[in-house]
Amino acid sequence: LLERQPLIVVWTRHSWDAVVFTIGSALGASVVVINHNPAALRPRGGVAGRAEALLKRMATITVVLAEELVEAAERESRNVMVAAHPSYLGWRERYLPVSQTRVGSERDRRILIVGALRPDKGADDVPEAVRAIHDHAVTVVVAGKDIPPRKWHDEVLAAGATVEVIGSGGFIRDEALAAALDDADVLIAPYVGATQSGSVILALTCGVPVIAYRVGGLTSIVN
Repeated sequence: LLERQPLIVVWTRHSWDAVVFTIGSALGASVVVINHNPAALRPRGGVAGRAEALLKRMATITVVLAEELVEAAERESRNVMVAAHPSYLGWRERYLPVSQTRVGSERDRRILIVGALRPDKGADDVPEAVRAIHDHAVTVVVAGKDIPPRKWHDEVLAAGATVEVIGSGGFIRDEALAAALDDADVLIAPYVGATQSGSVILALTCGVPVIAYRVGGLTSIVN
């Protein structure tokens, strides 16, 4: 901050992160904020939400990852611009060079969910999606650092699926995520509030079909 170096803010993990970057902007530093989820589409409450909102107002430039997000971002930021989401081609070449996807009609259908099981990401719609599949056994694979809530877990079981969790208690390793993608029949992203998704782009890059709602920036990447 003292050297007035440009600051690129990809994520803020704590309220103080946003406060420090906001102070830097007020002192004349160039602060570029990557706005993954405009608050108009996915509100964030509490102290963290207020600190993040202040940072977005003070940022020199705010970047969104799809044209569809500009209007929402302009409600909370100045100087909004669009930049494409980084490619995952290098990741695929490193971790998934040759597909080992299982084949055969007798195996279970593996539905992959990547990331947190939040209401804005459509977690509550997963049991209904499972019930819509009648002709095969279904395994719902959750790849993320959070342990699925017991209520959600029980509802998925009641819908007729089994649940497999990868990475609970810590961040998932690239090798484990690559194995989950390679083994998946489909990735589901029933987001109702999230506005762009790196996991969706990653799945498509790796040749995994994606099912998602028409929301936010997903409308431009999922047919």
